[in-house]
Amino acid sequence: AASSAADGLLGGQPYAARLARASVKAGYLHGLGENHQWKRRFFVLKPTTMLYYFGSDADEEPLGCVDVEAFTSVSCREVHQDGRVTIELARAAPPGADNAKPLIFSLRAPGESEGYGWIDALKGSSYARLKEANEVMRQQCDDFAADISSLERAAAAASEAEQQAKRSALAADARRQRVLDGVASIYERGVAQRDDVRPPVPGDDDALLAAVEALLDAHSADLASLKQEHEAQAEKRREAGQHLAAELAEAQQQARDAQ
Repeated sequence: AASSAADGLLGGQPYAARLARASVKAGYLHGLGENHQWKRRFFVLKPTTMLYYFGSDADEEPLGCVDVEAFTSVSCREVHQDGRVTIELARAAPPGADNAKPLIFSLRAPGESEGYGWIDALKGSSYARLKEANEVMRQQCDDFAADISSLERAAAAASEAEQQAKRSALAADARRQRVLDGVASIYERGVAQRDDVRPPVPGDDDALLAAVEALLDAHSADLASLKQEHEAQAEKRREAGQHLAAELAEAQQQARDAQ
């Protein structure tokens, strides 16, 4: 997972592709192995005369490399009827060495244009080394600098996100504590004159909220009782007023009758 994240920050290119970007020549060829079997490989010729080969251009590590400077000749050994070209890198056996064999490394390109292009690149690689080495190093330094800059930006962004998350968590905790403190204050004021609400366990926030809810229910019941009492008293006053009005009307009528 860490490797995938790093590849994303560095542009997503595998090492074989990045190496090919600064190479003299790169592409797929068939190499003749020690078991005399041709195997398709992705070859990258560096200006330092090292010929790296990979299983494919998506590989991170080369399967091996060949020092082109170790060979004295590069030639086209055979052009096949289907257009494939066999390339031979060779070095003669040292003179006077008994049973010594020449050093030979064979490659096969899929076509004449590709084959002769590789021959030219292999022949010129040793001469191009000094000319292109500085440019390659500069390009690599630029790439490394860009990679480091990307990593630093990503690290700074991750650090800022972490700090922001911490600040948000602290602010949320502070708001929660203020709410709980306010609820506790309301409860303490409201329950001071009551003995019908069970006090909560200290430090138990859920119990505190439940106690405040019970206190509110008790106050609601008190308000309902006061409302009923007020309505009953109002009804009594209305009845008393009606009775007094009736008595007054009767007294007025008796006064008229006496006249």
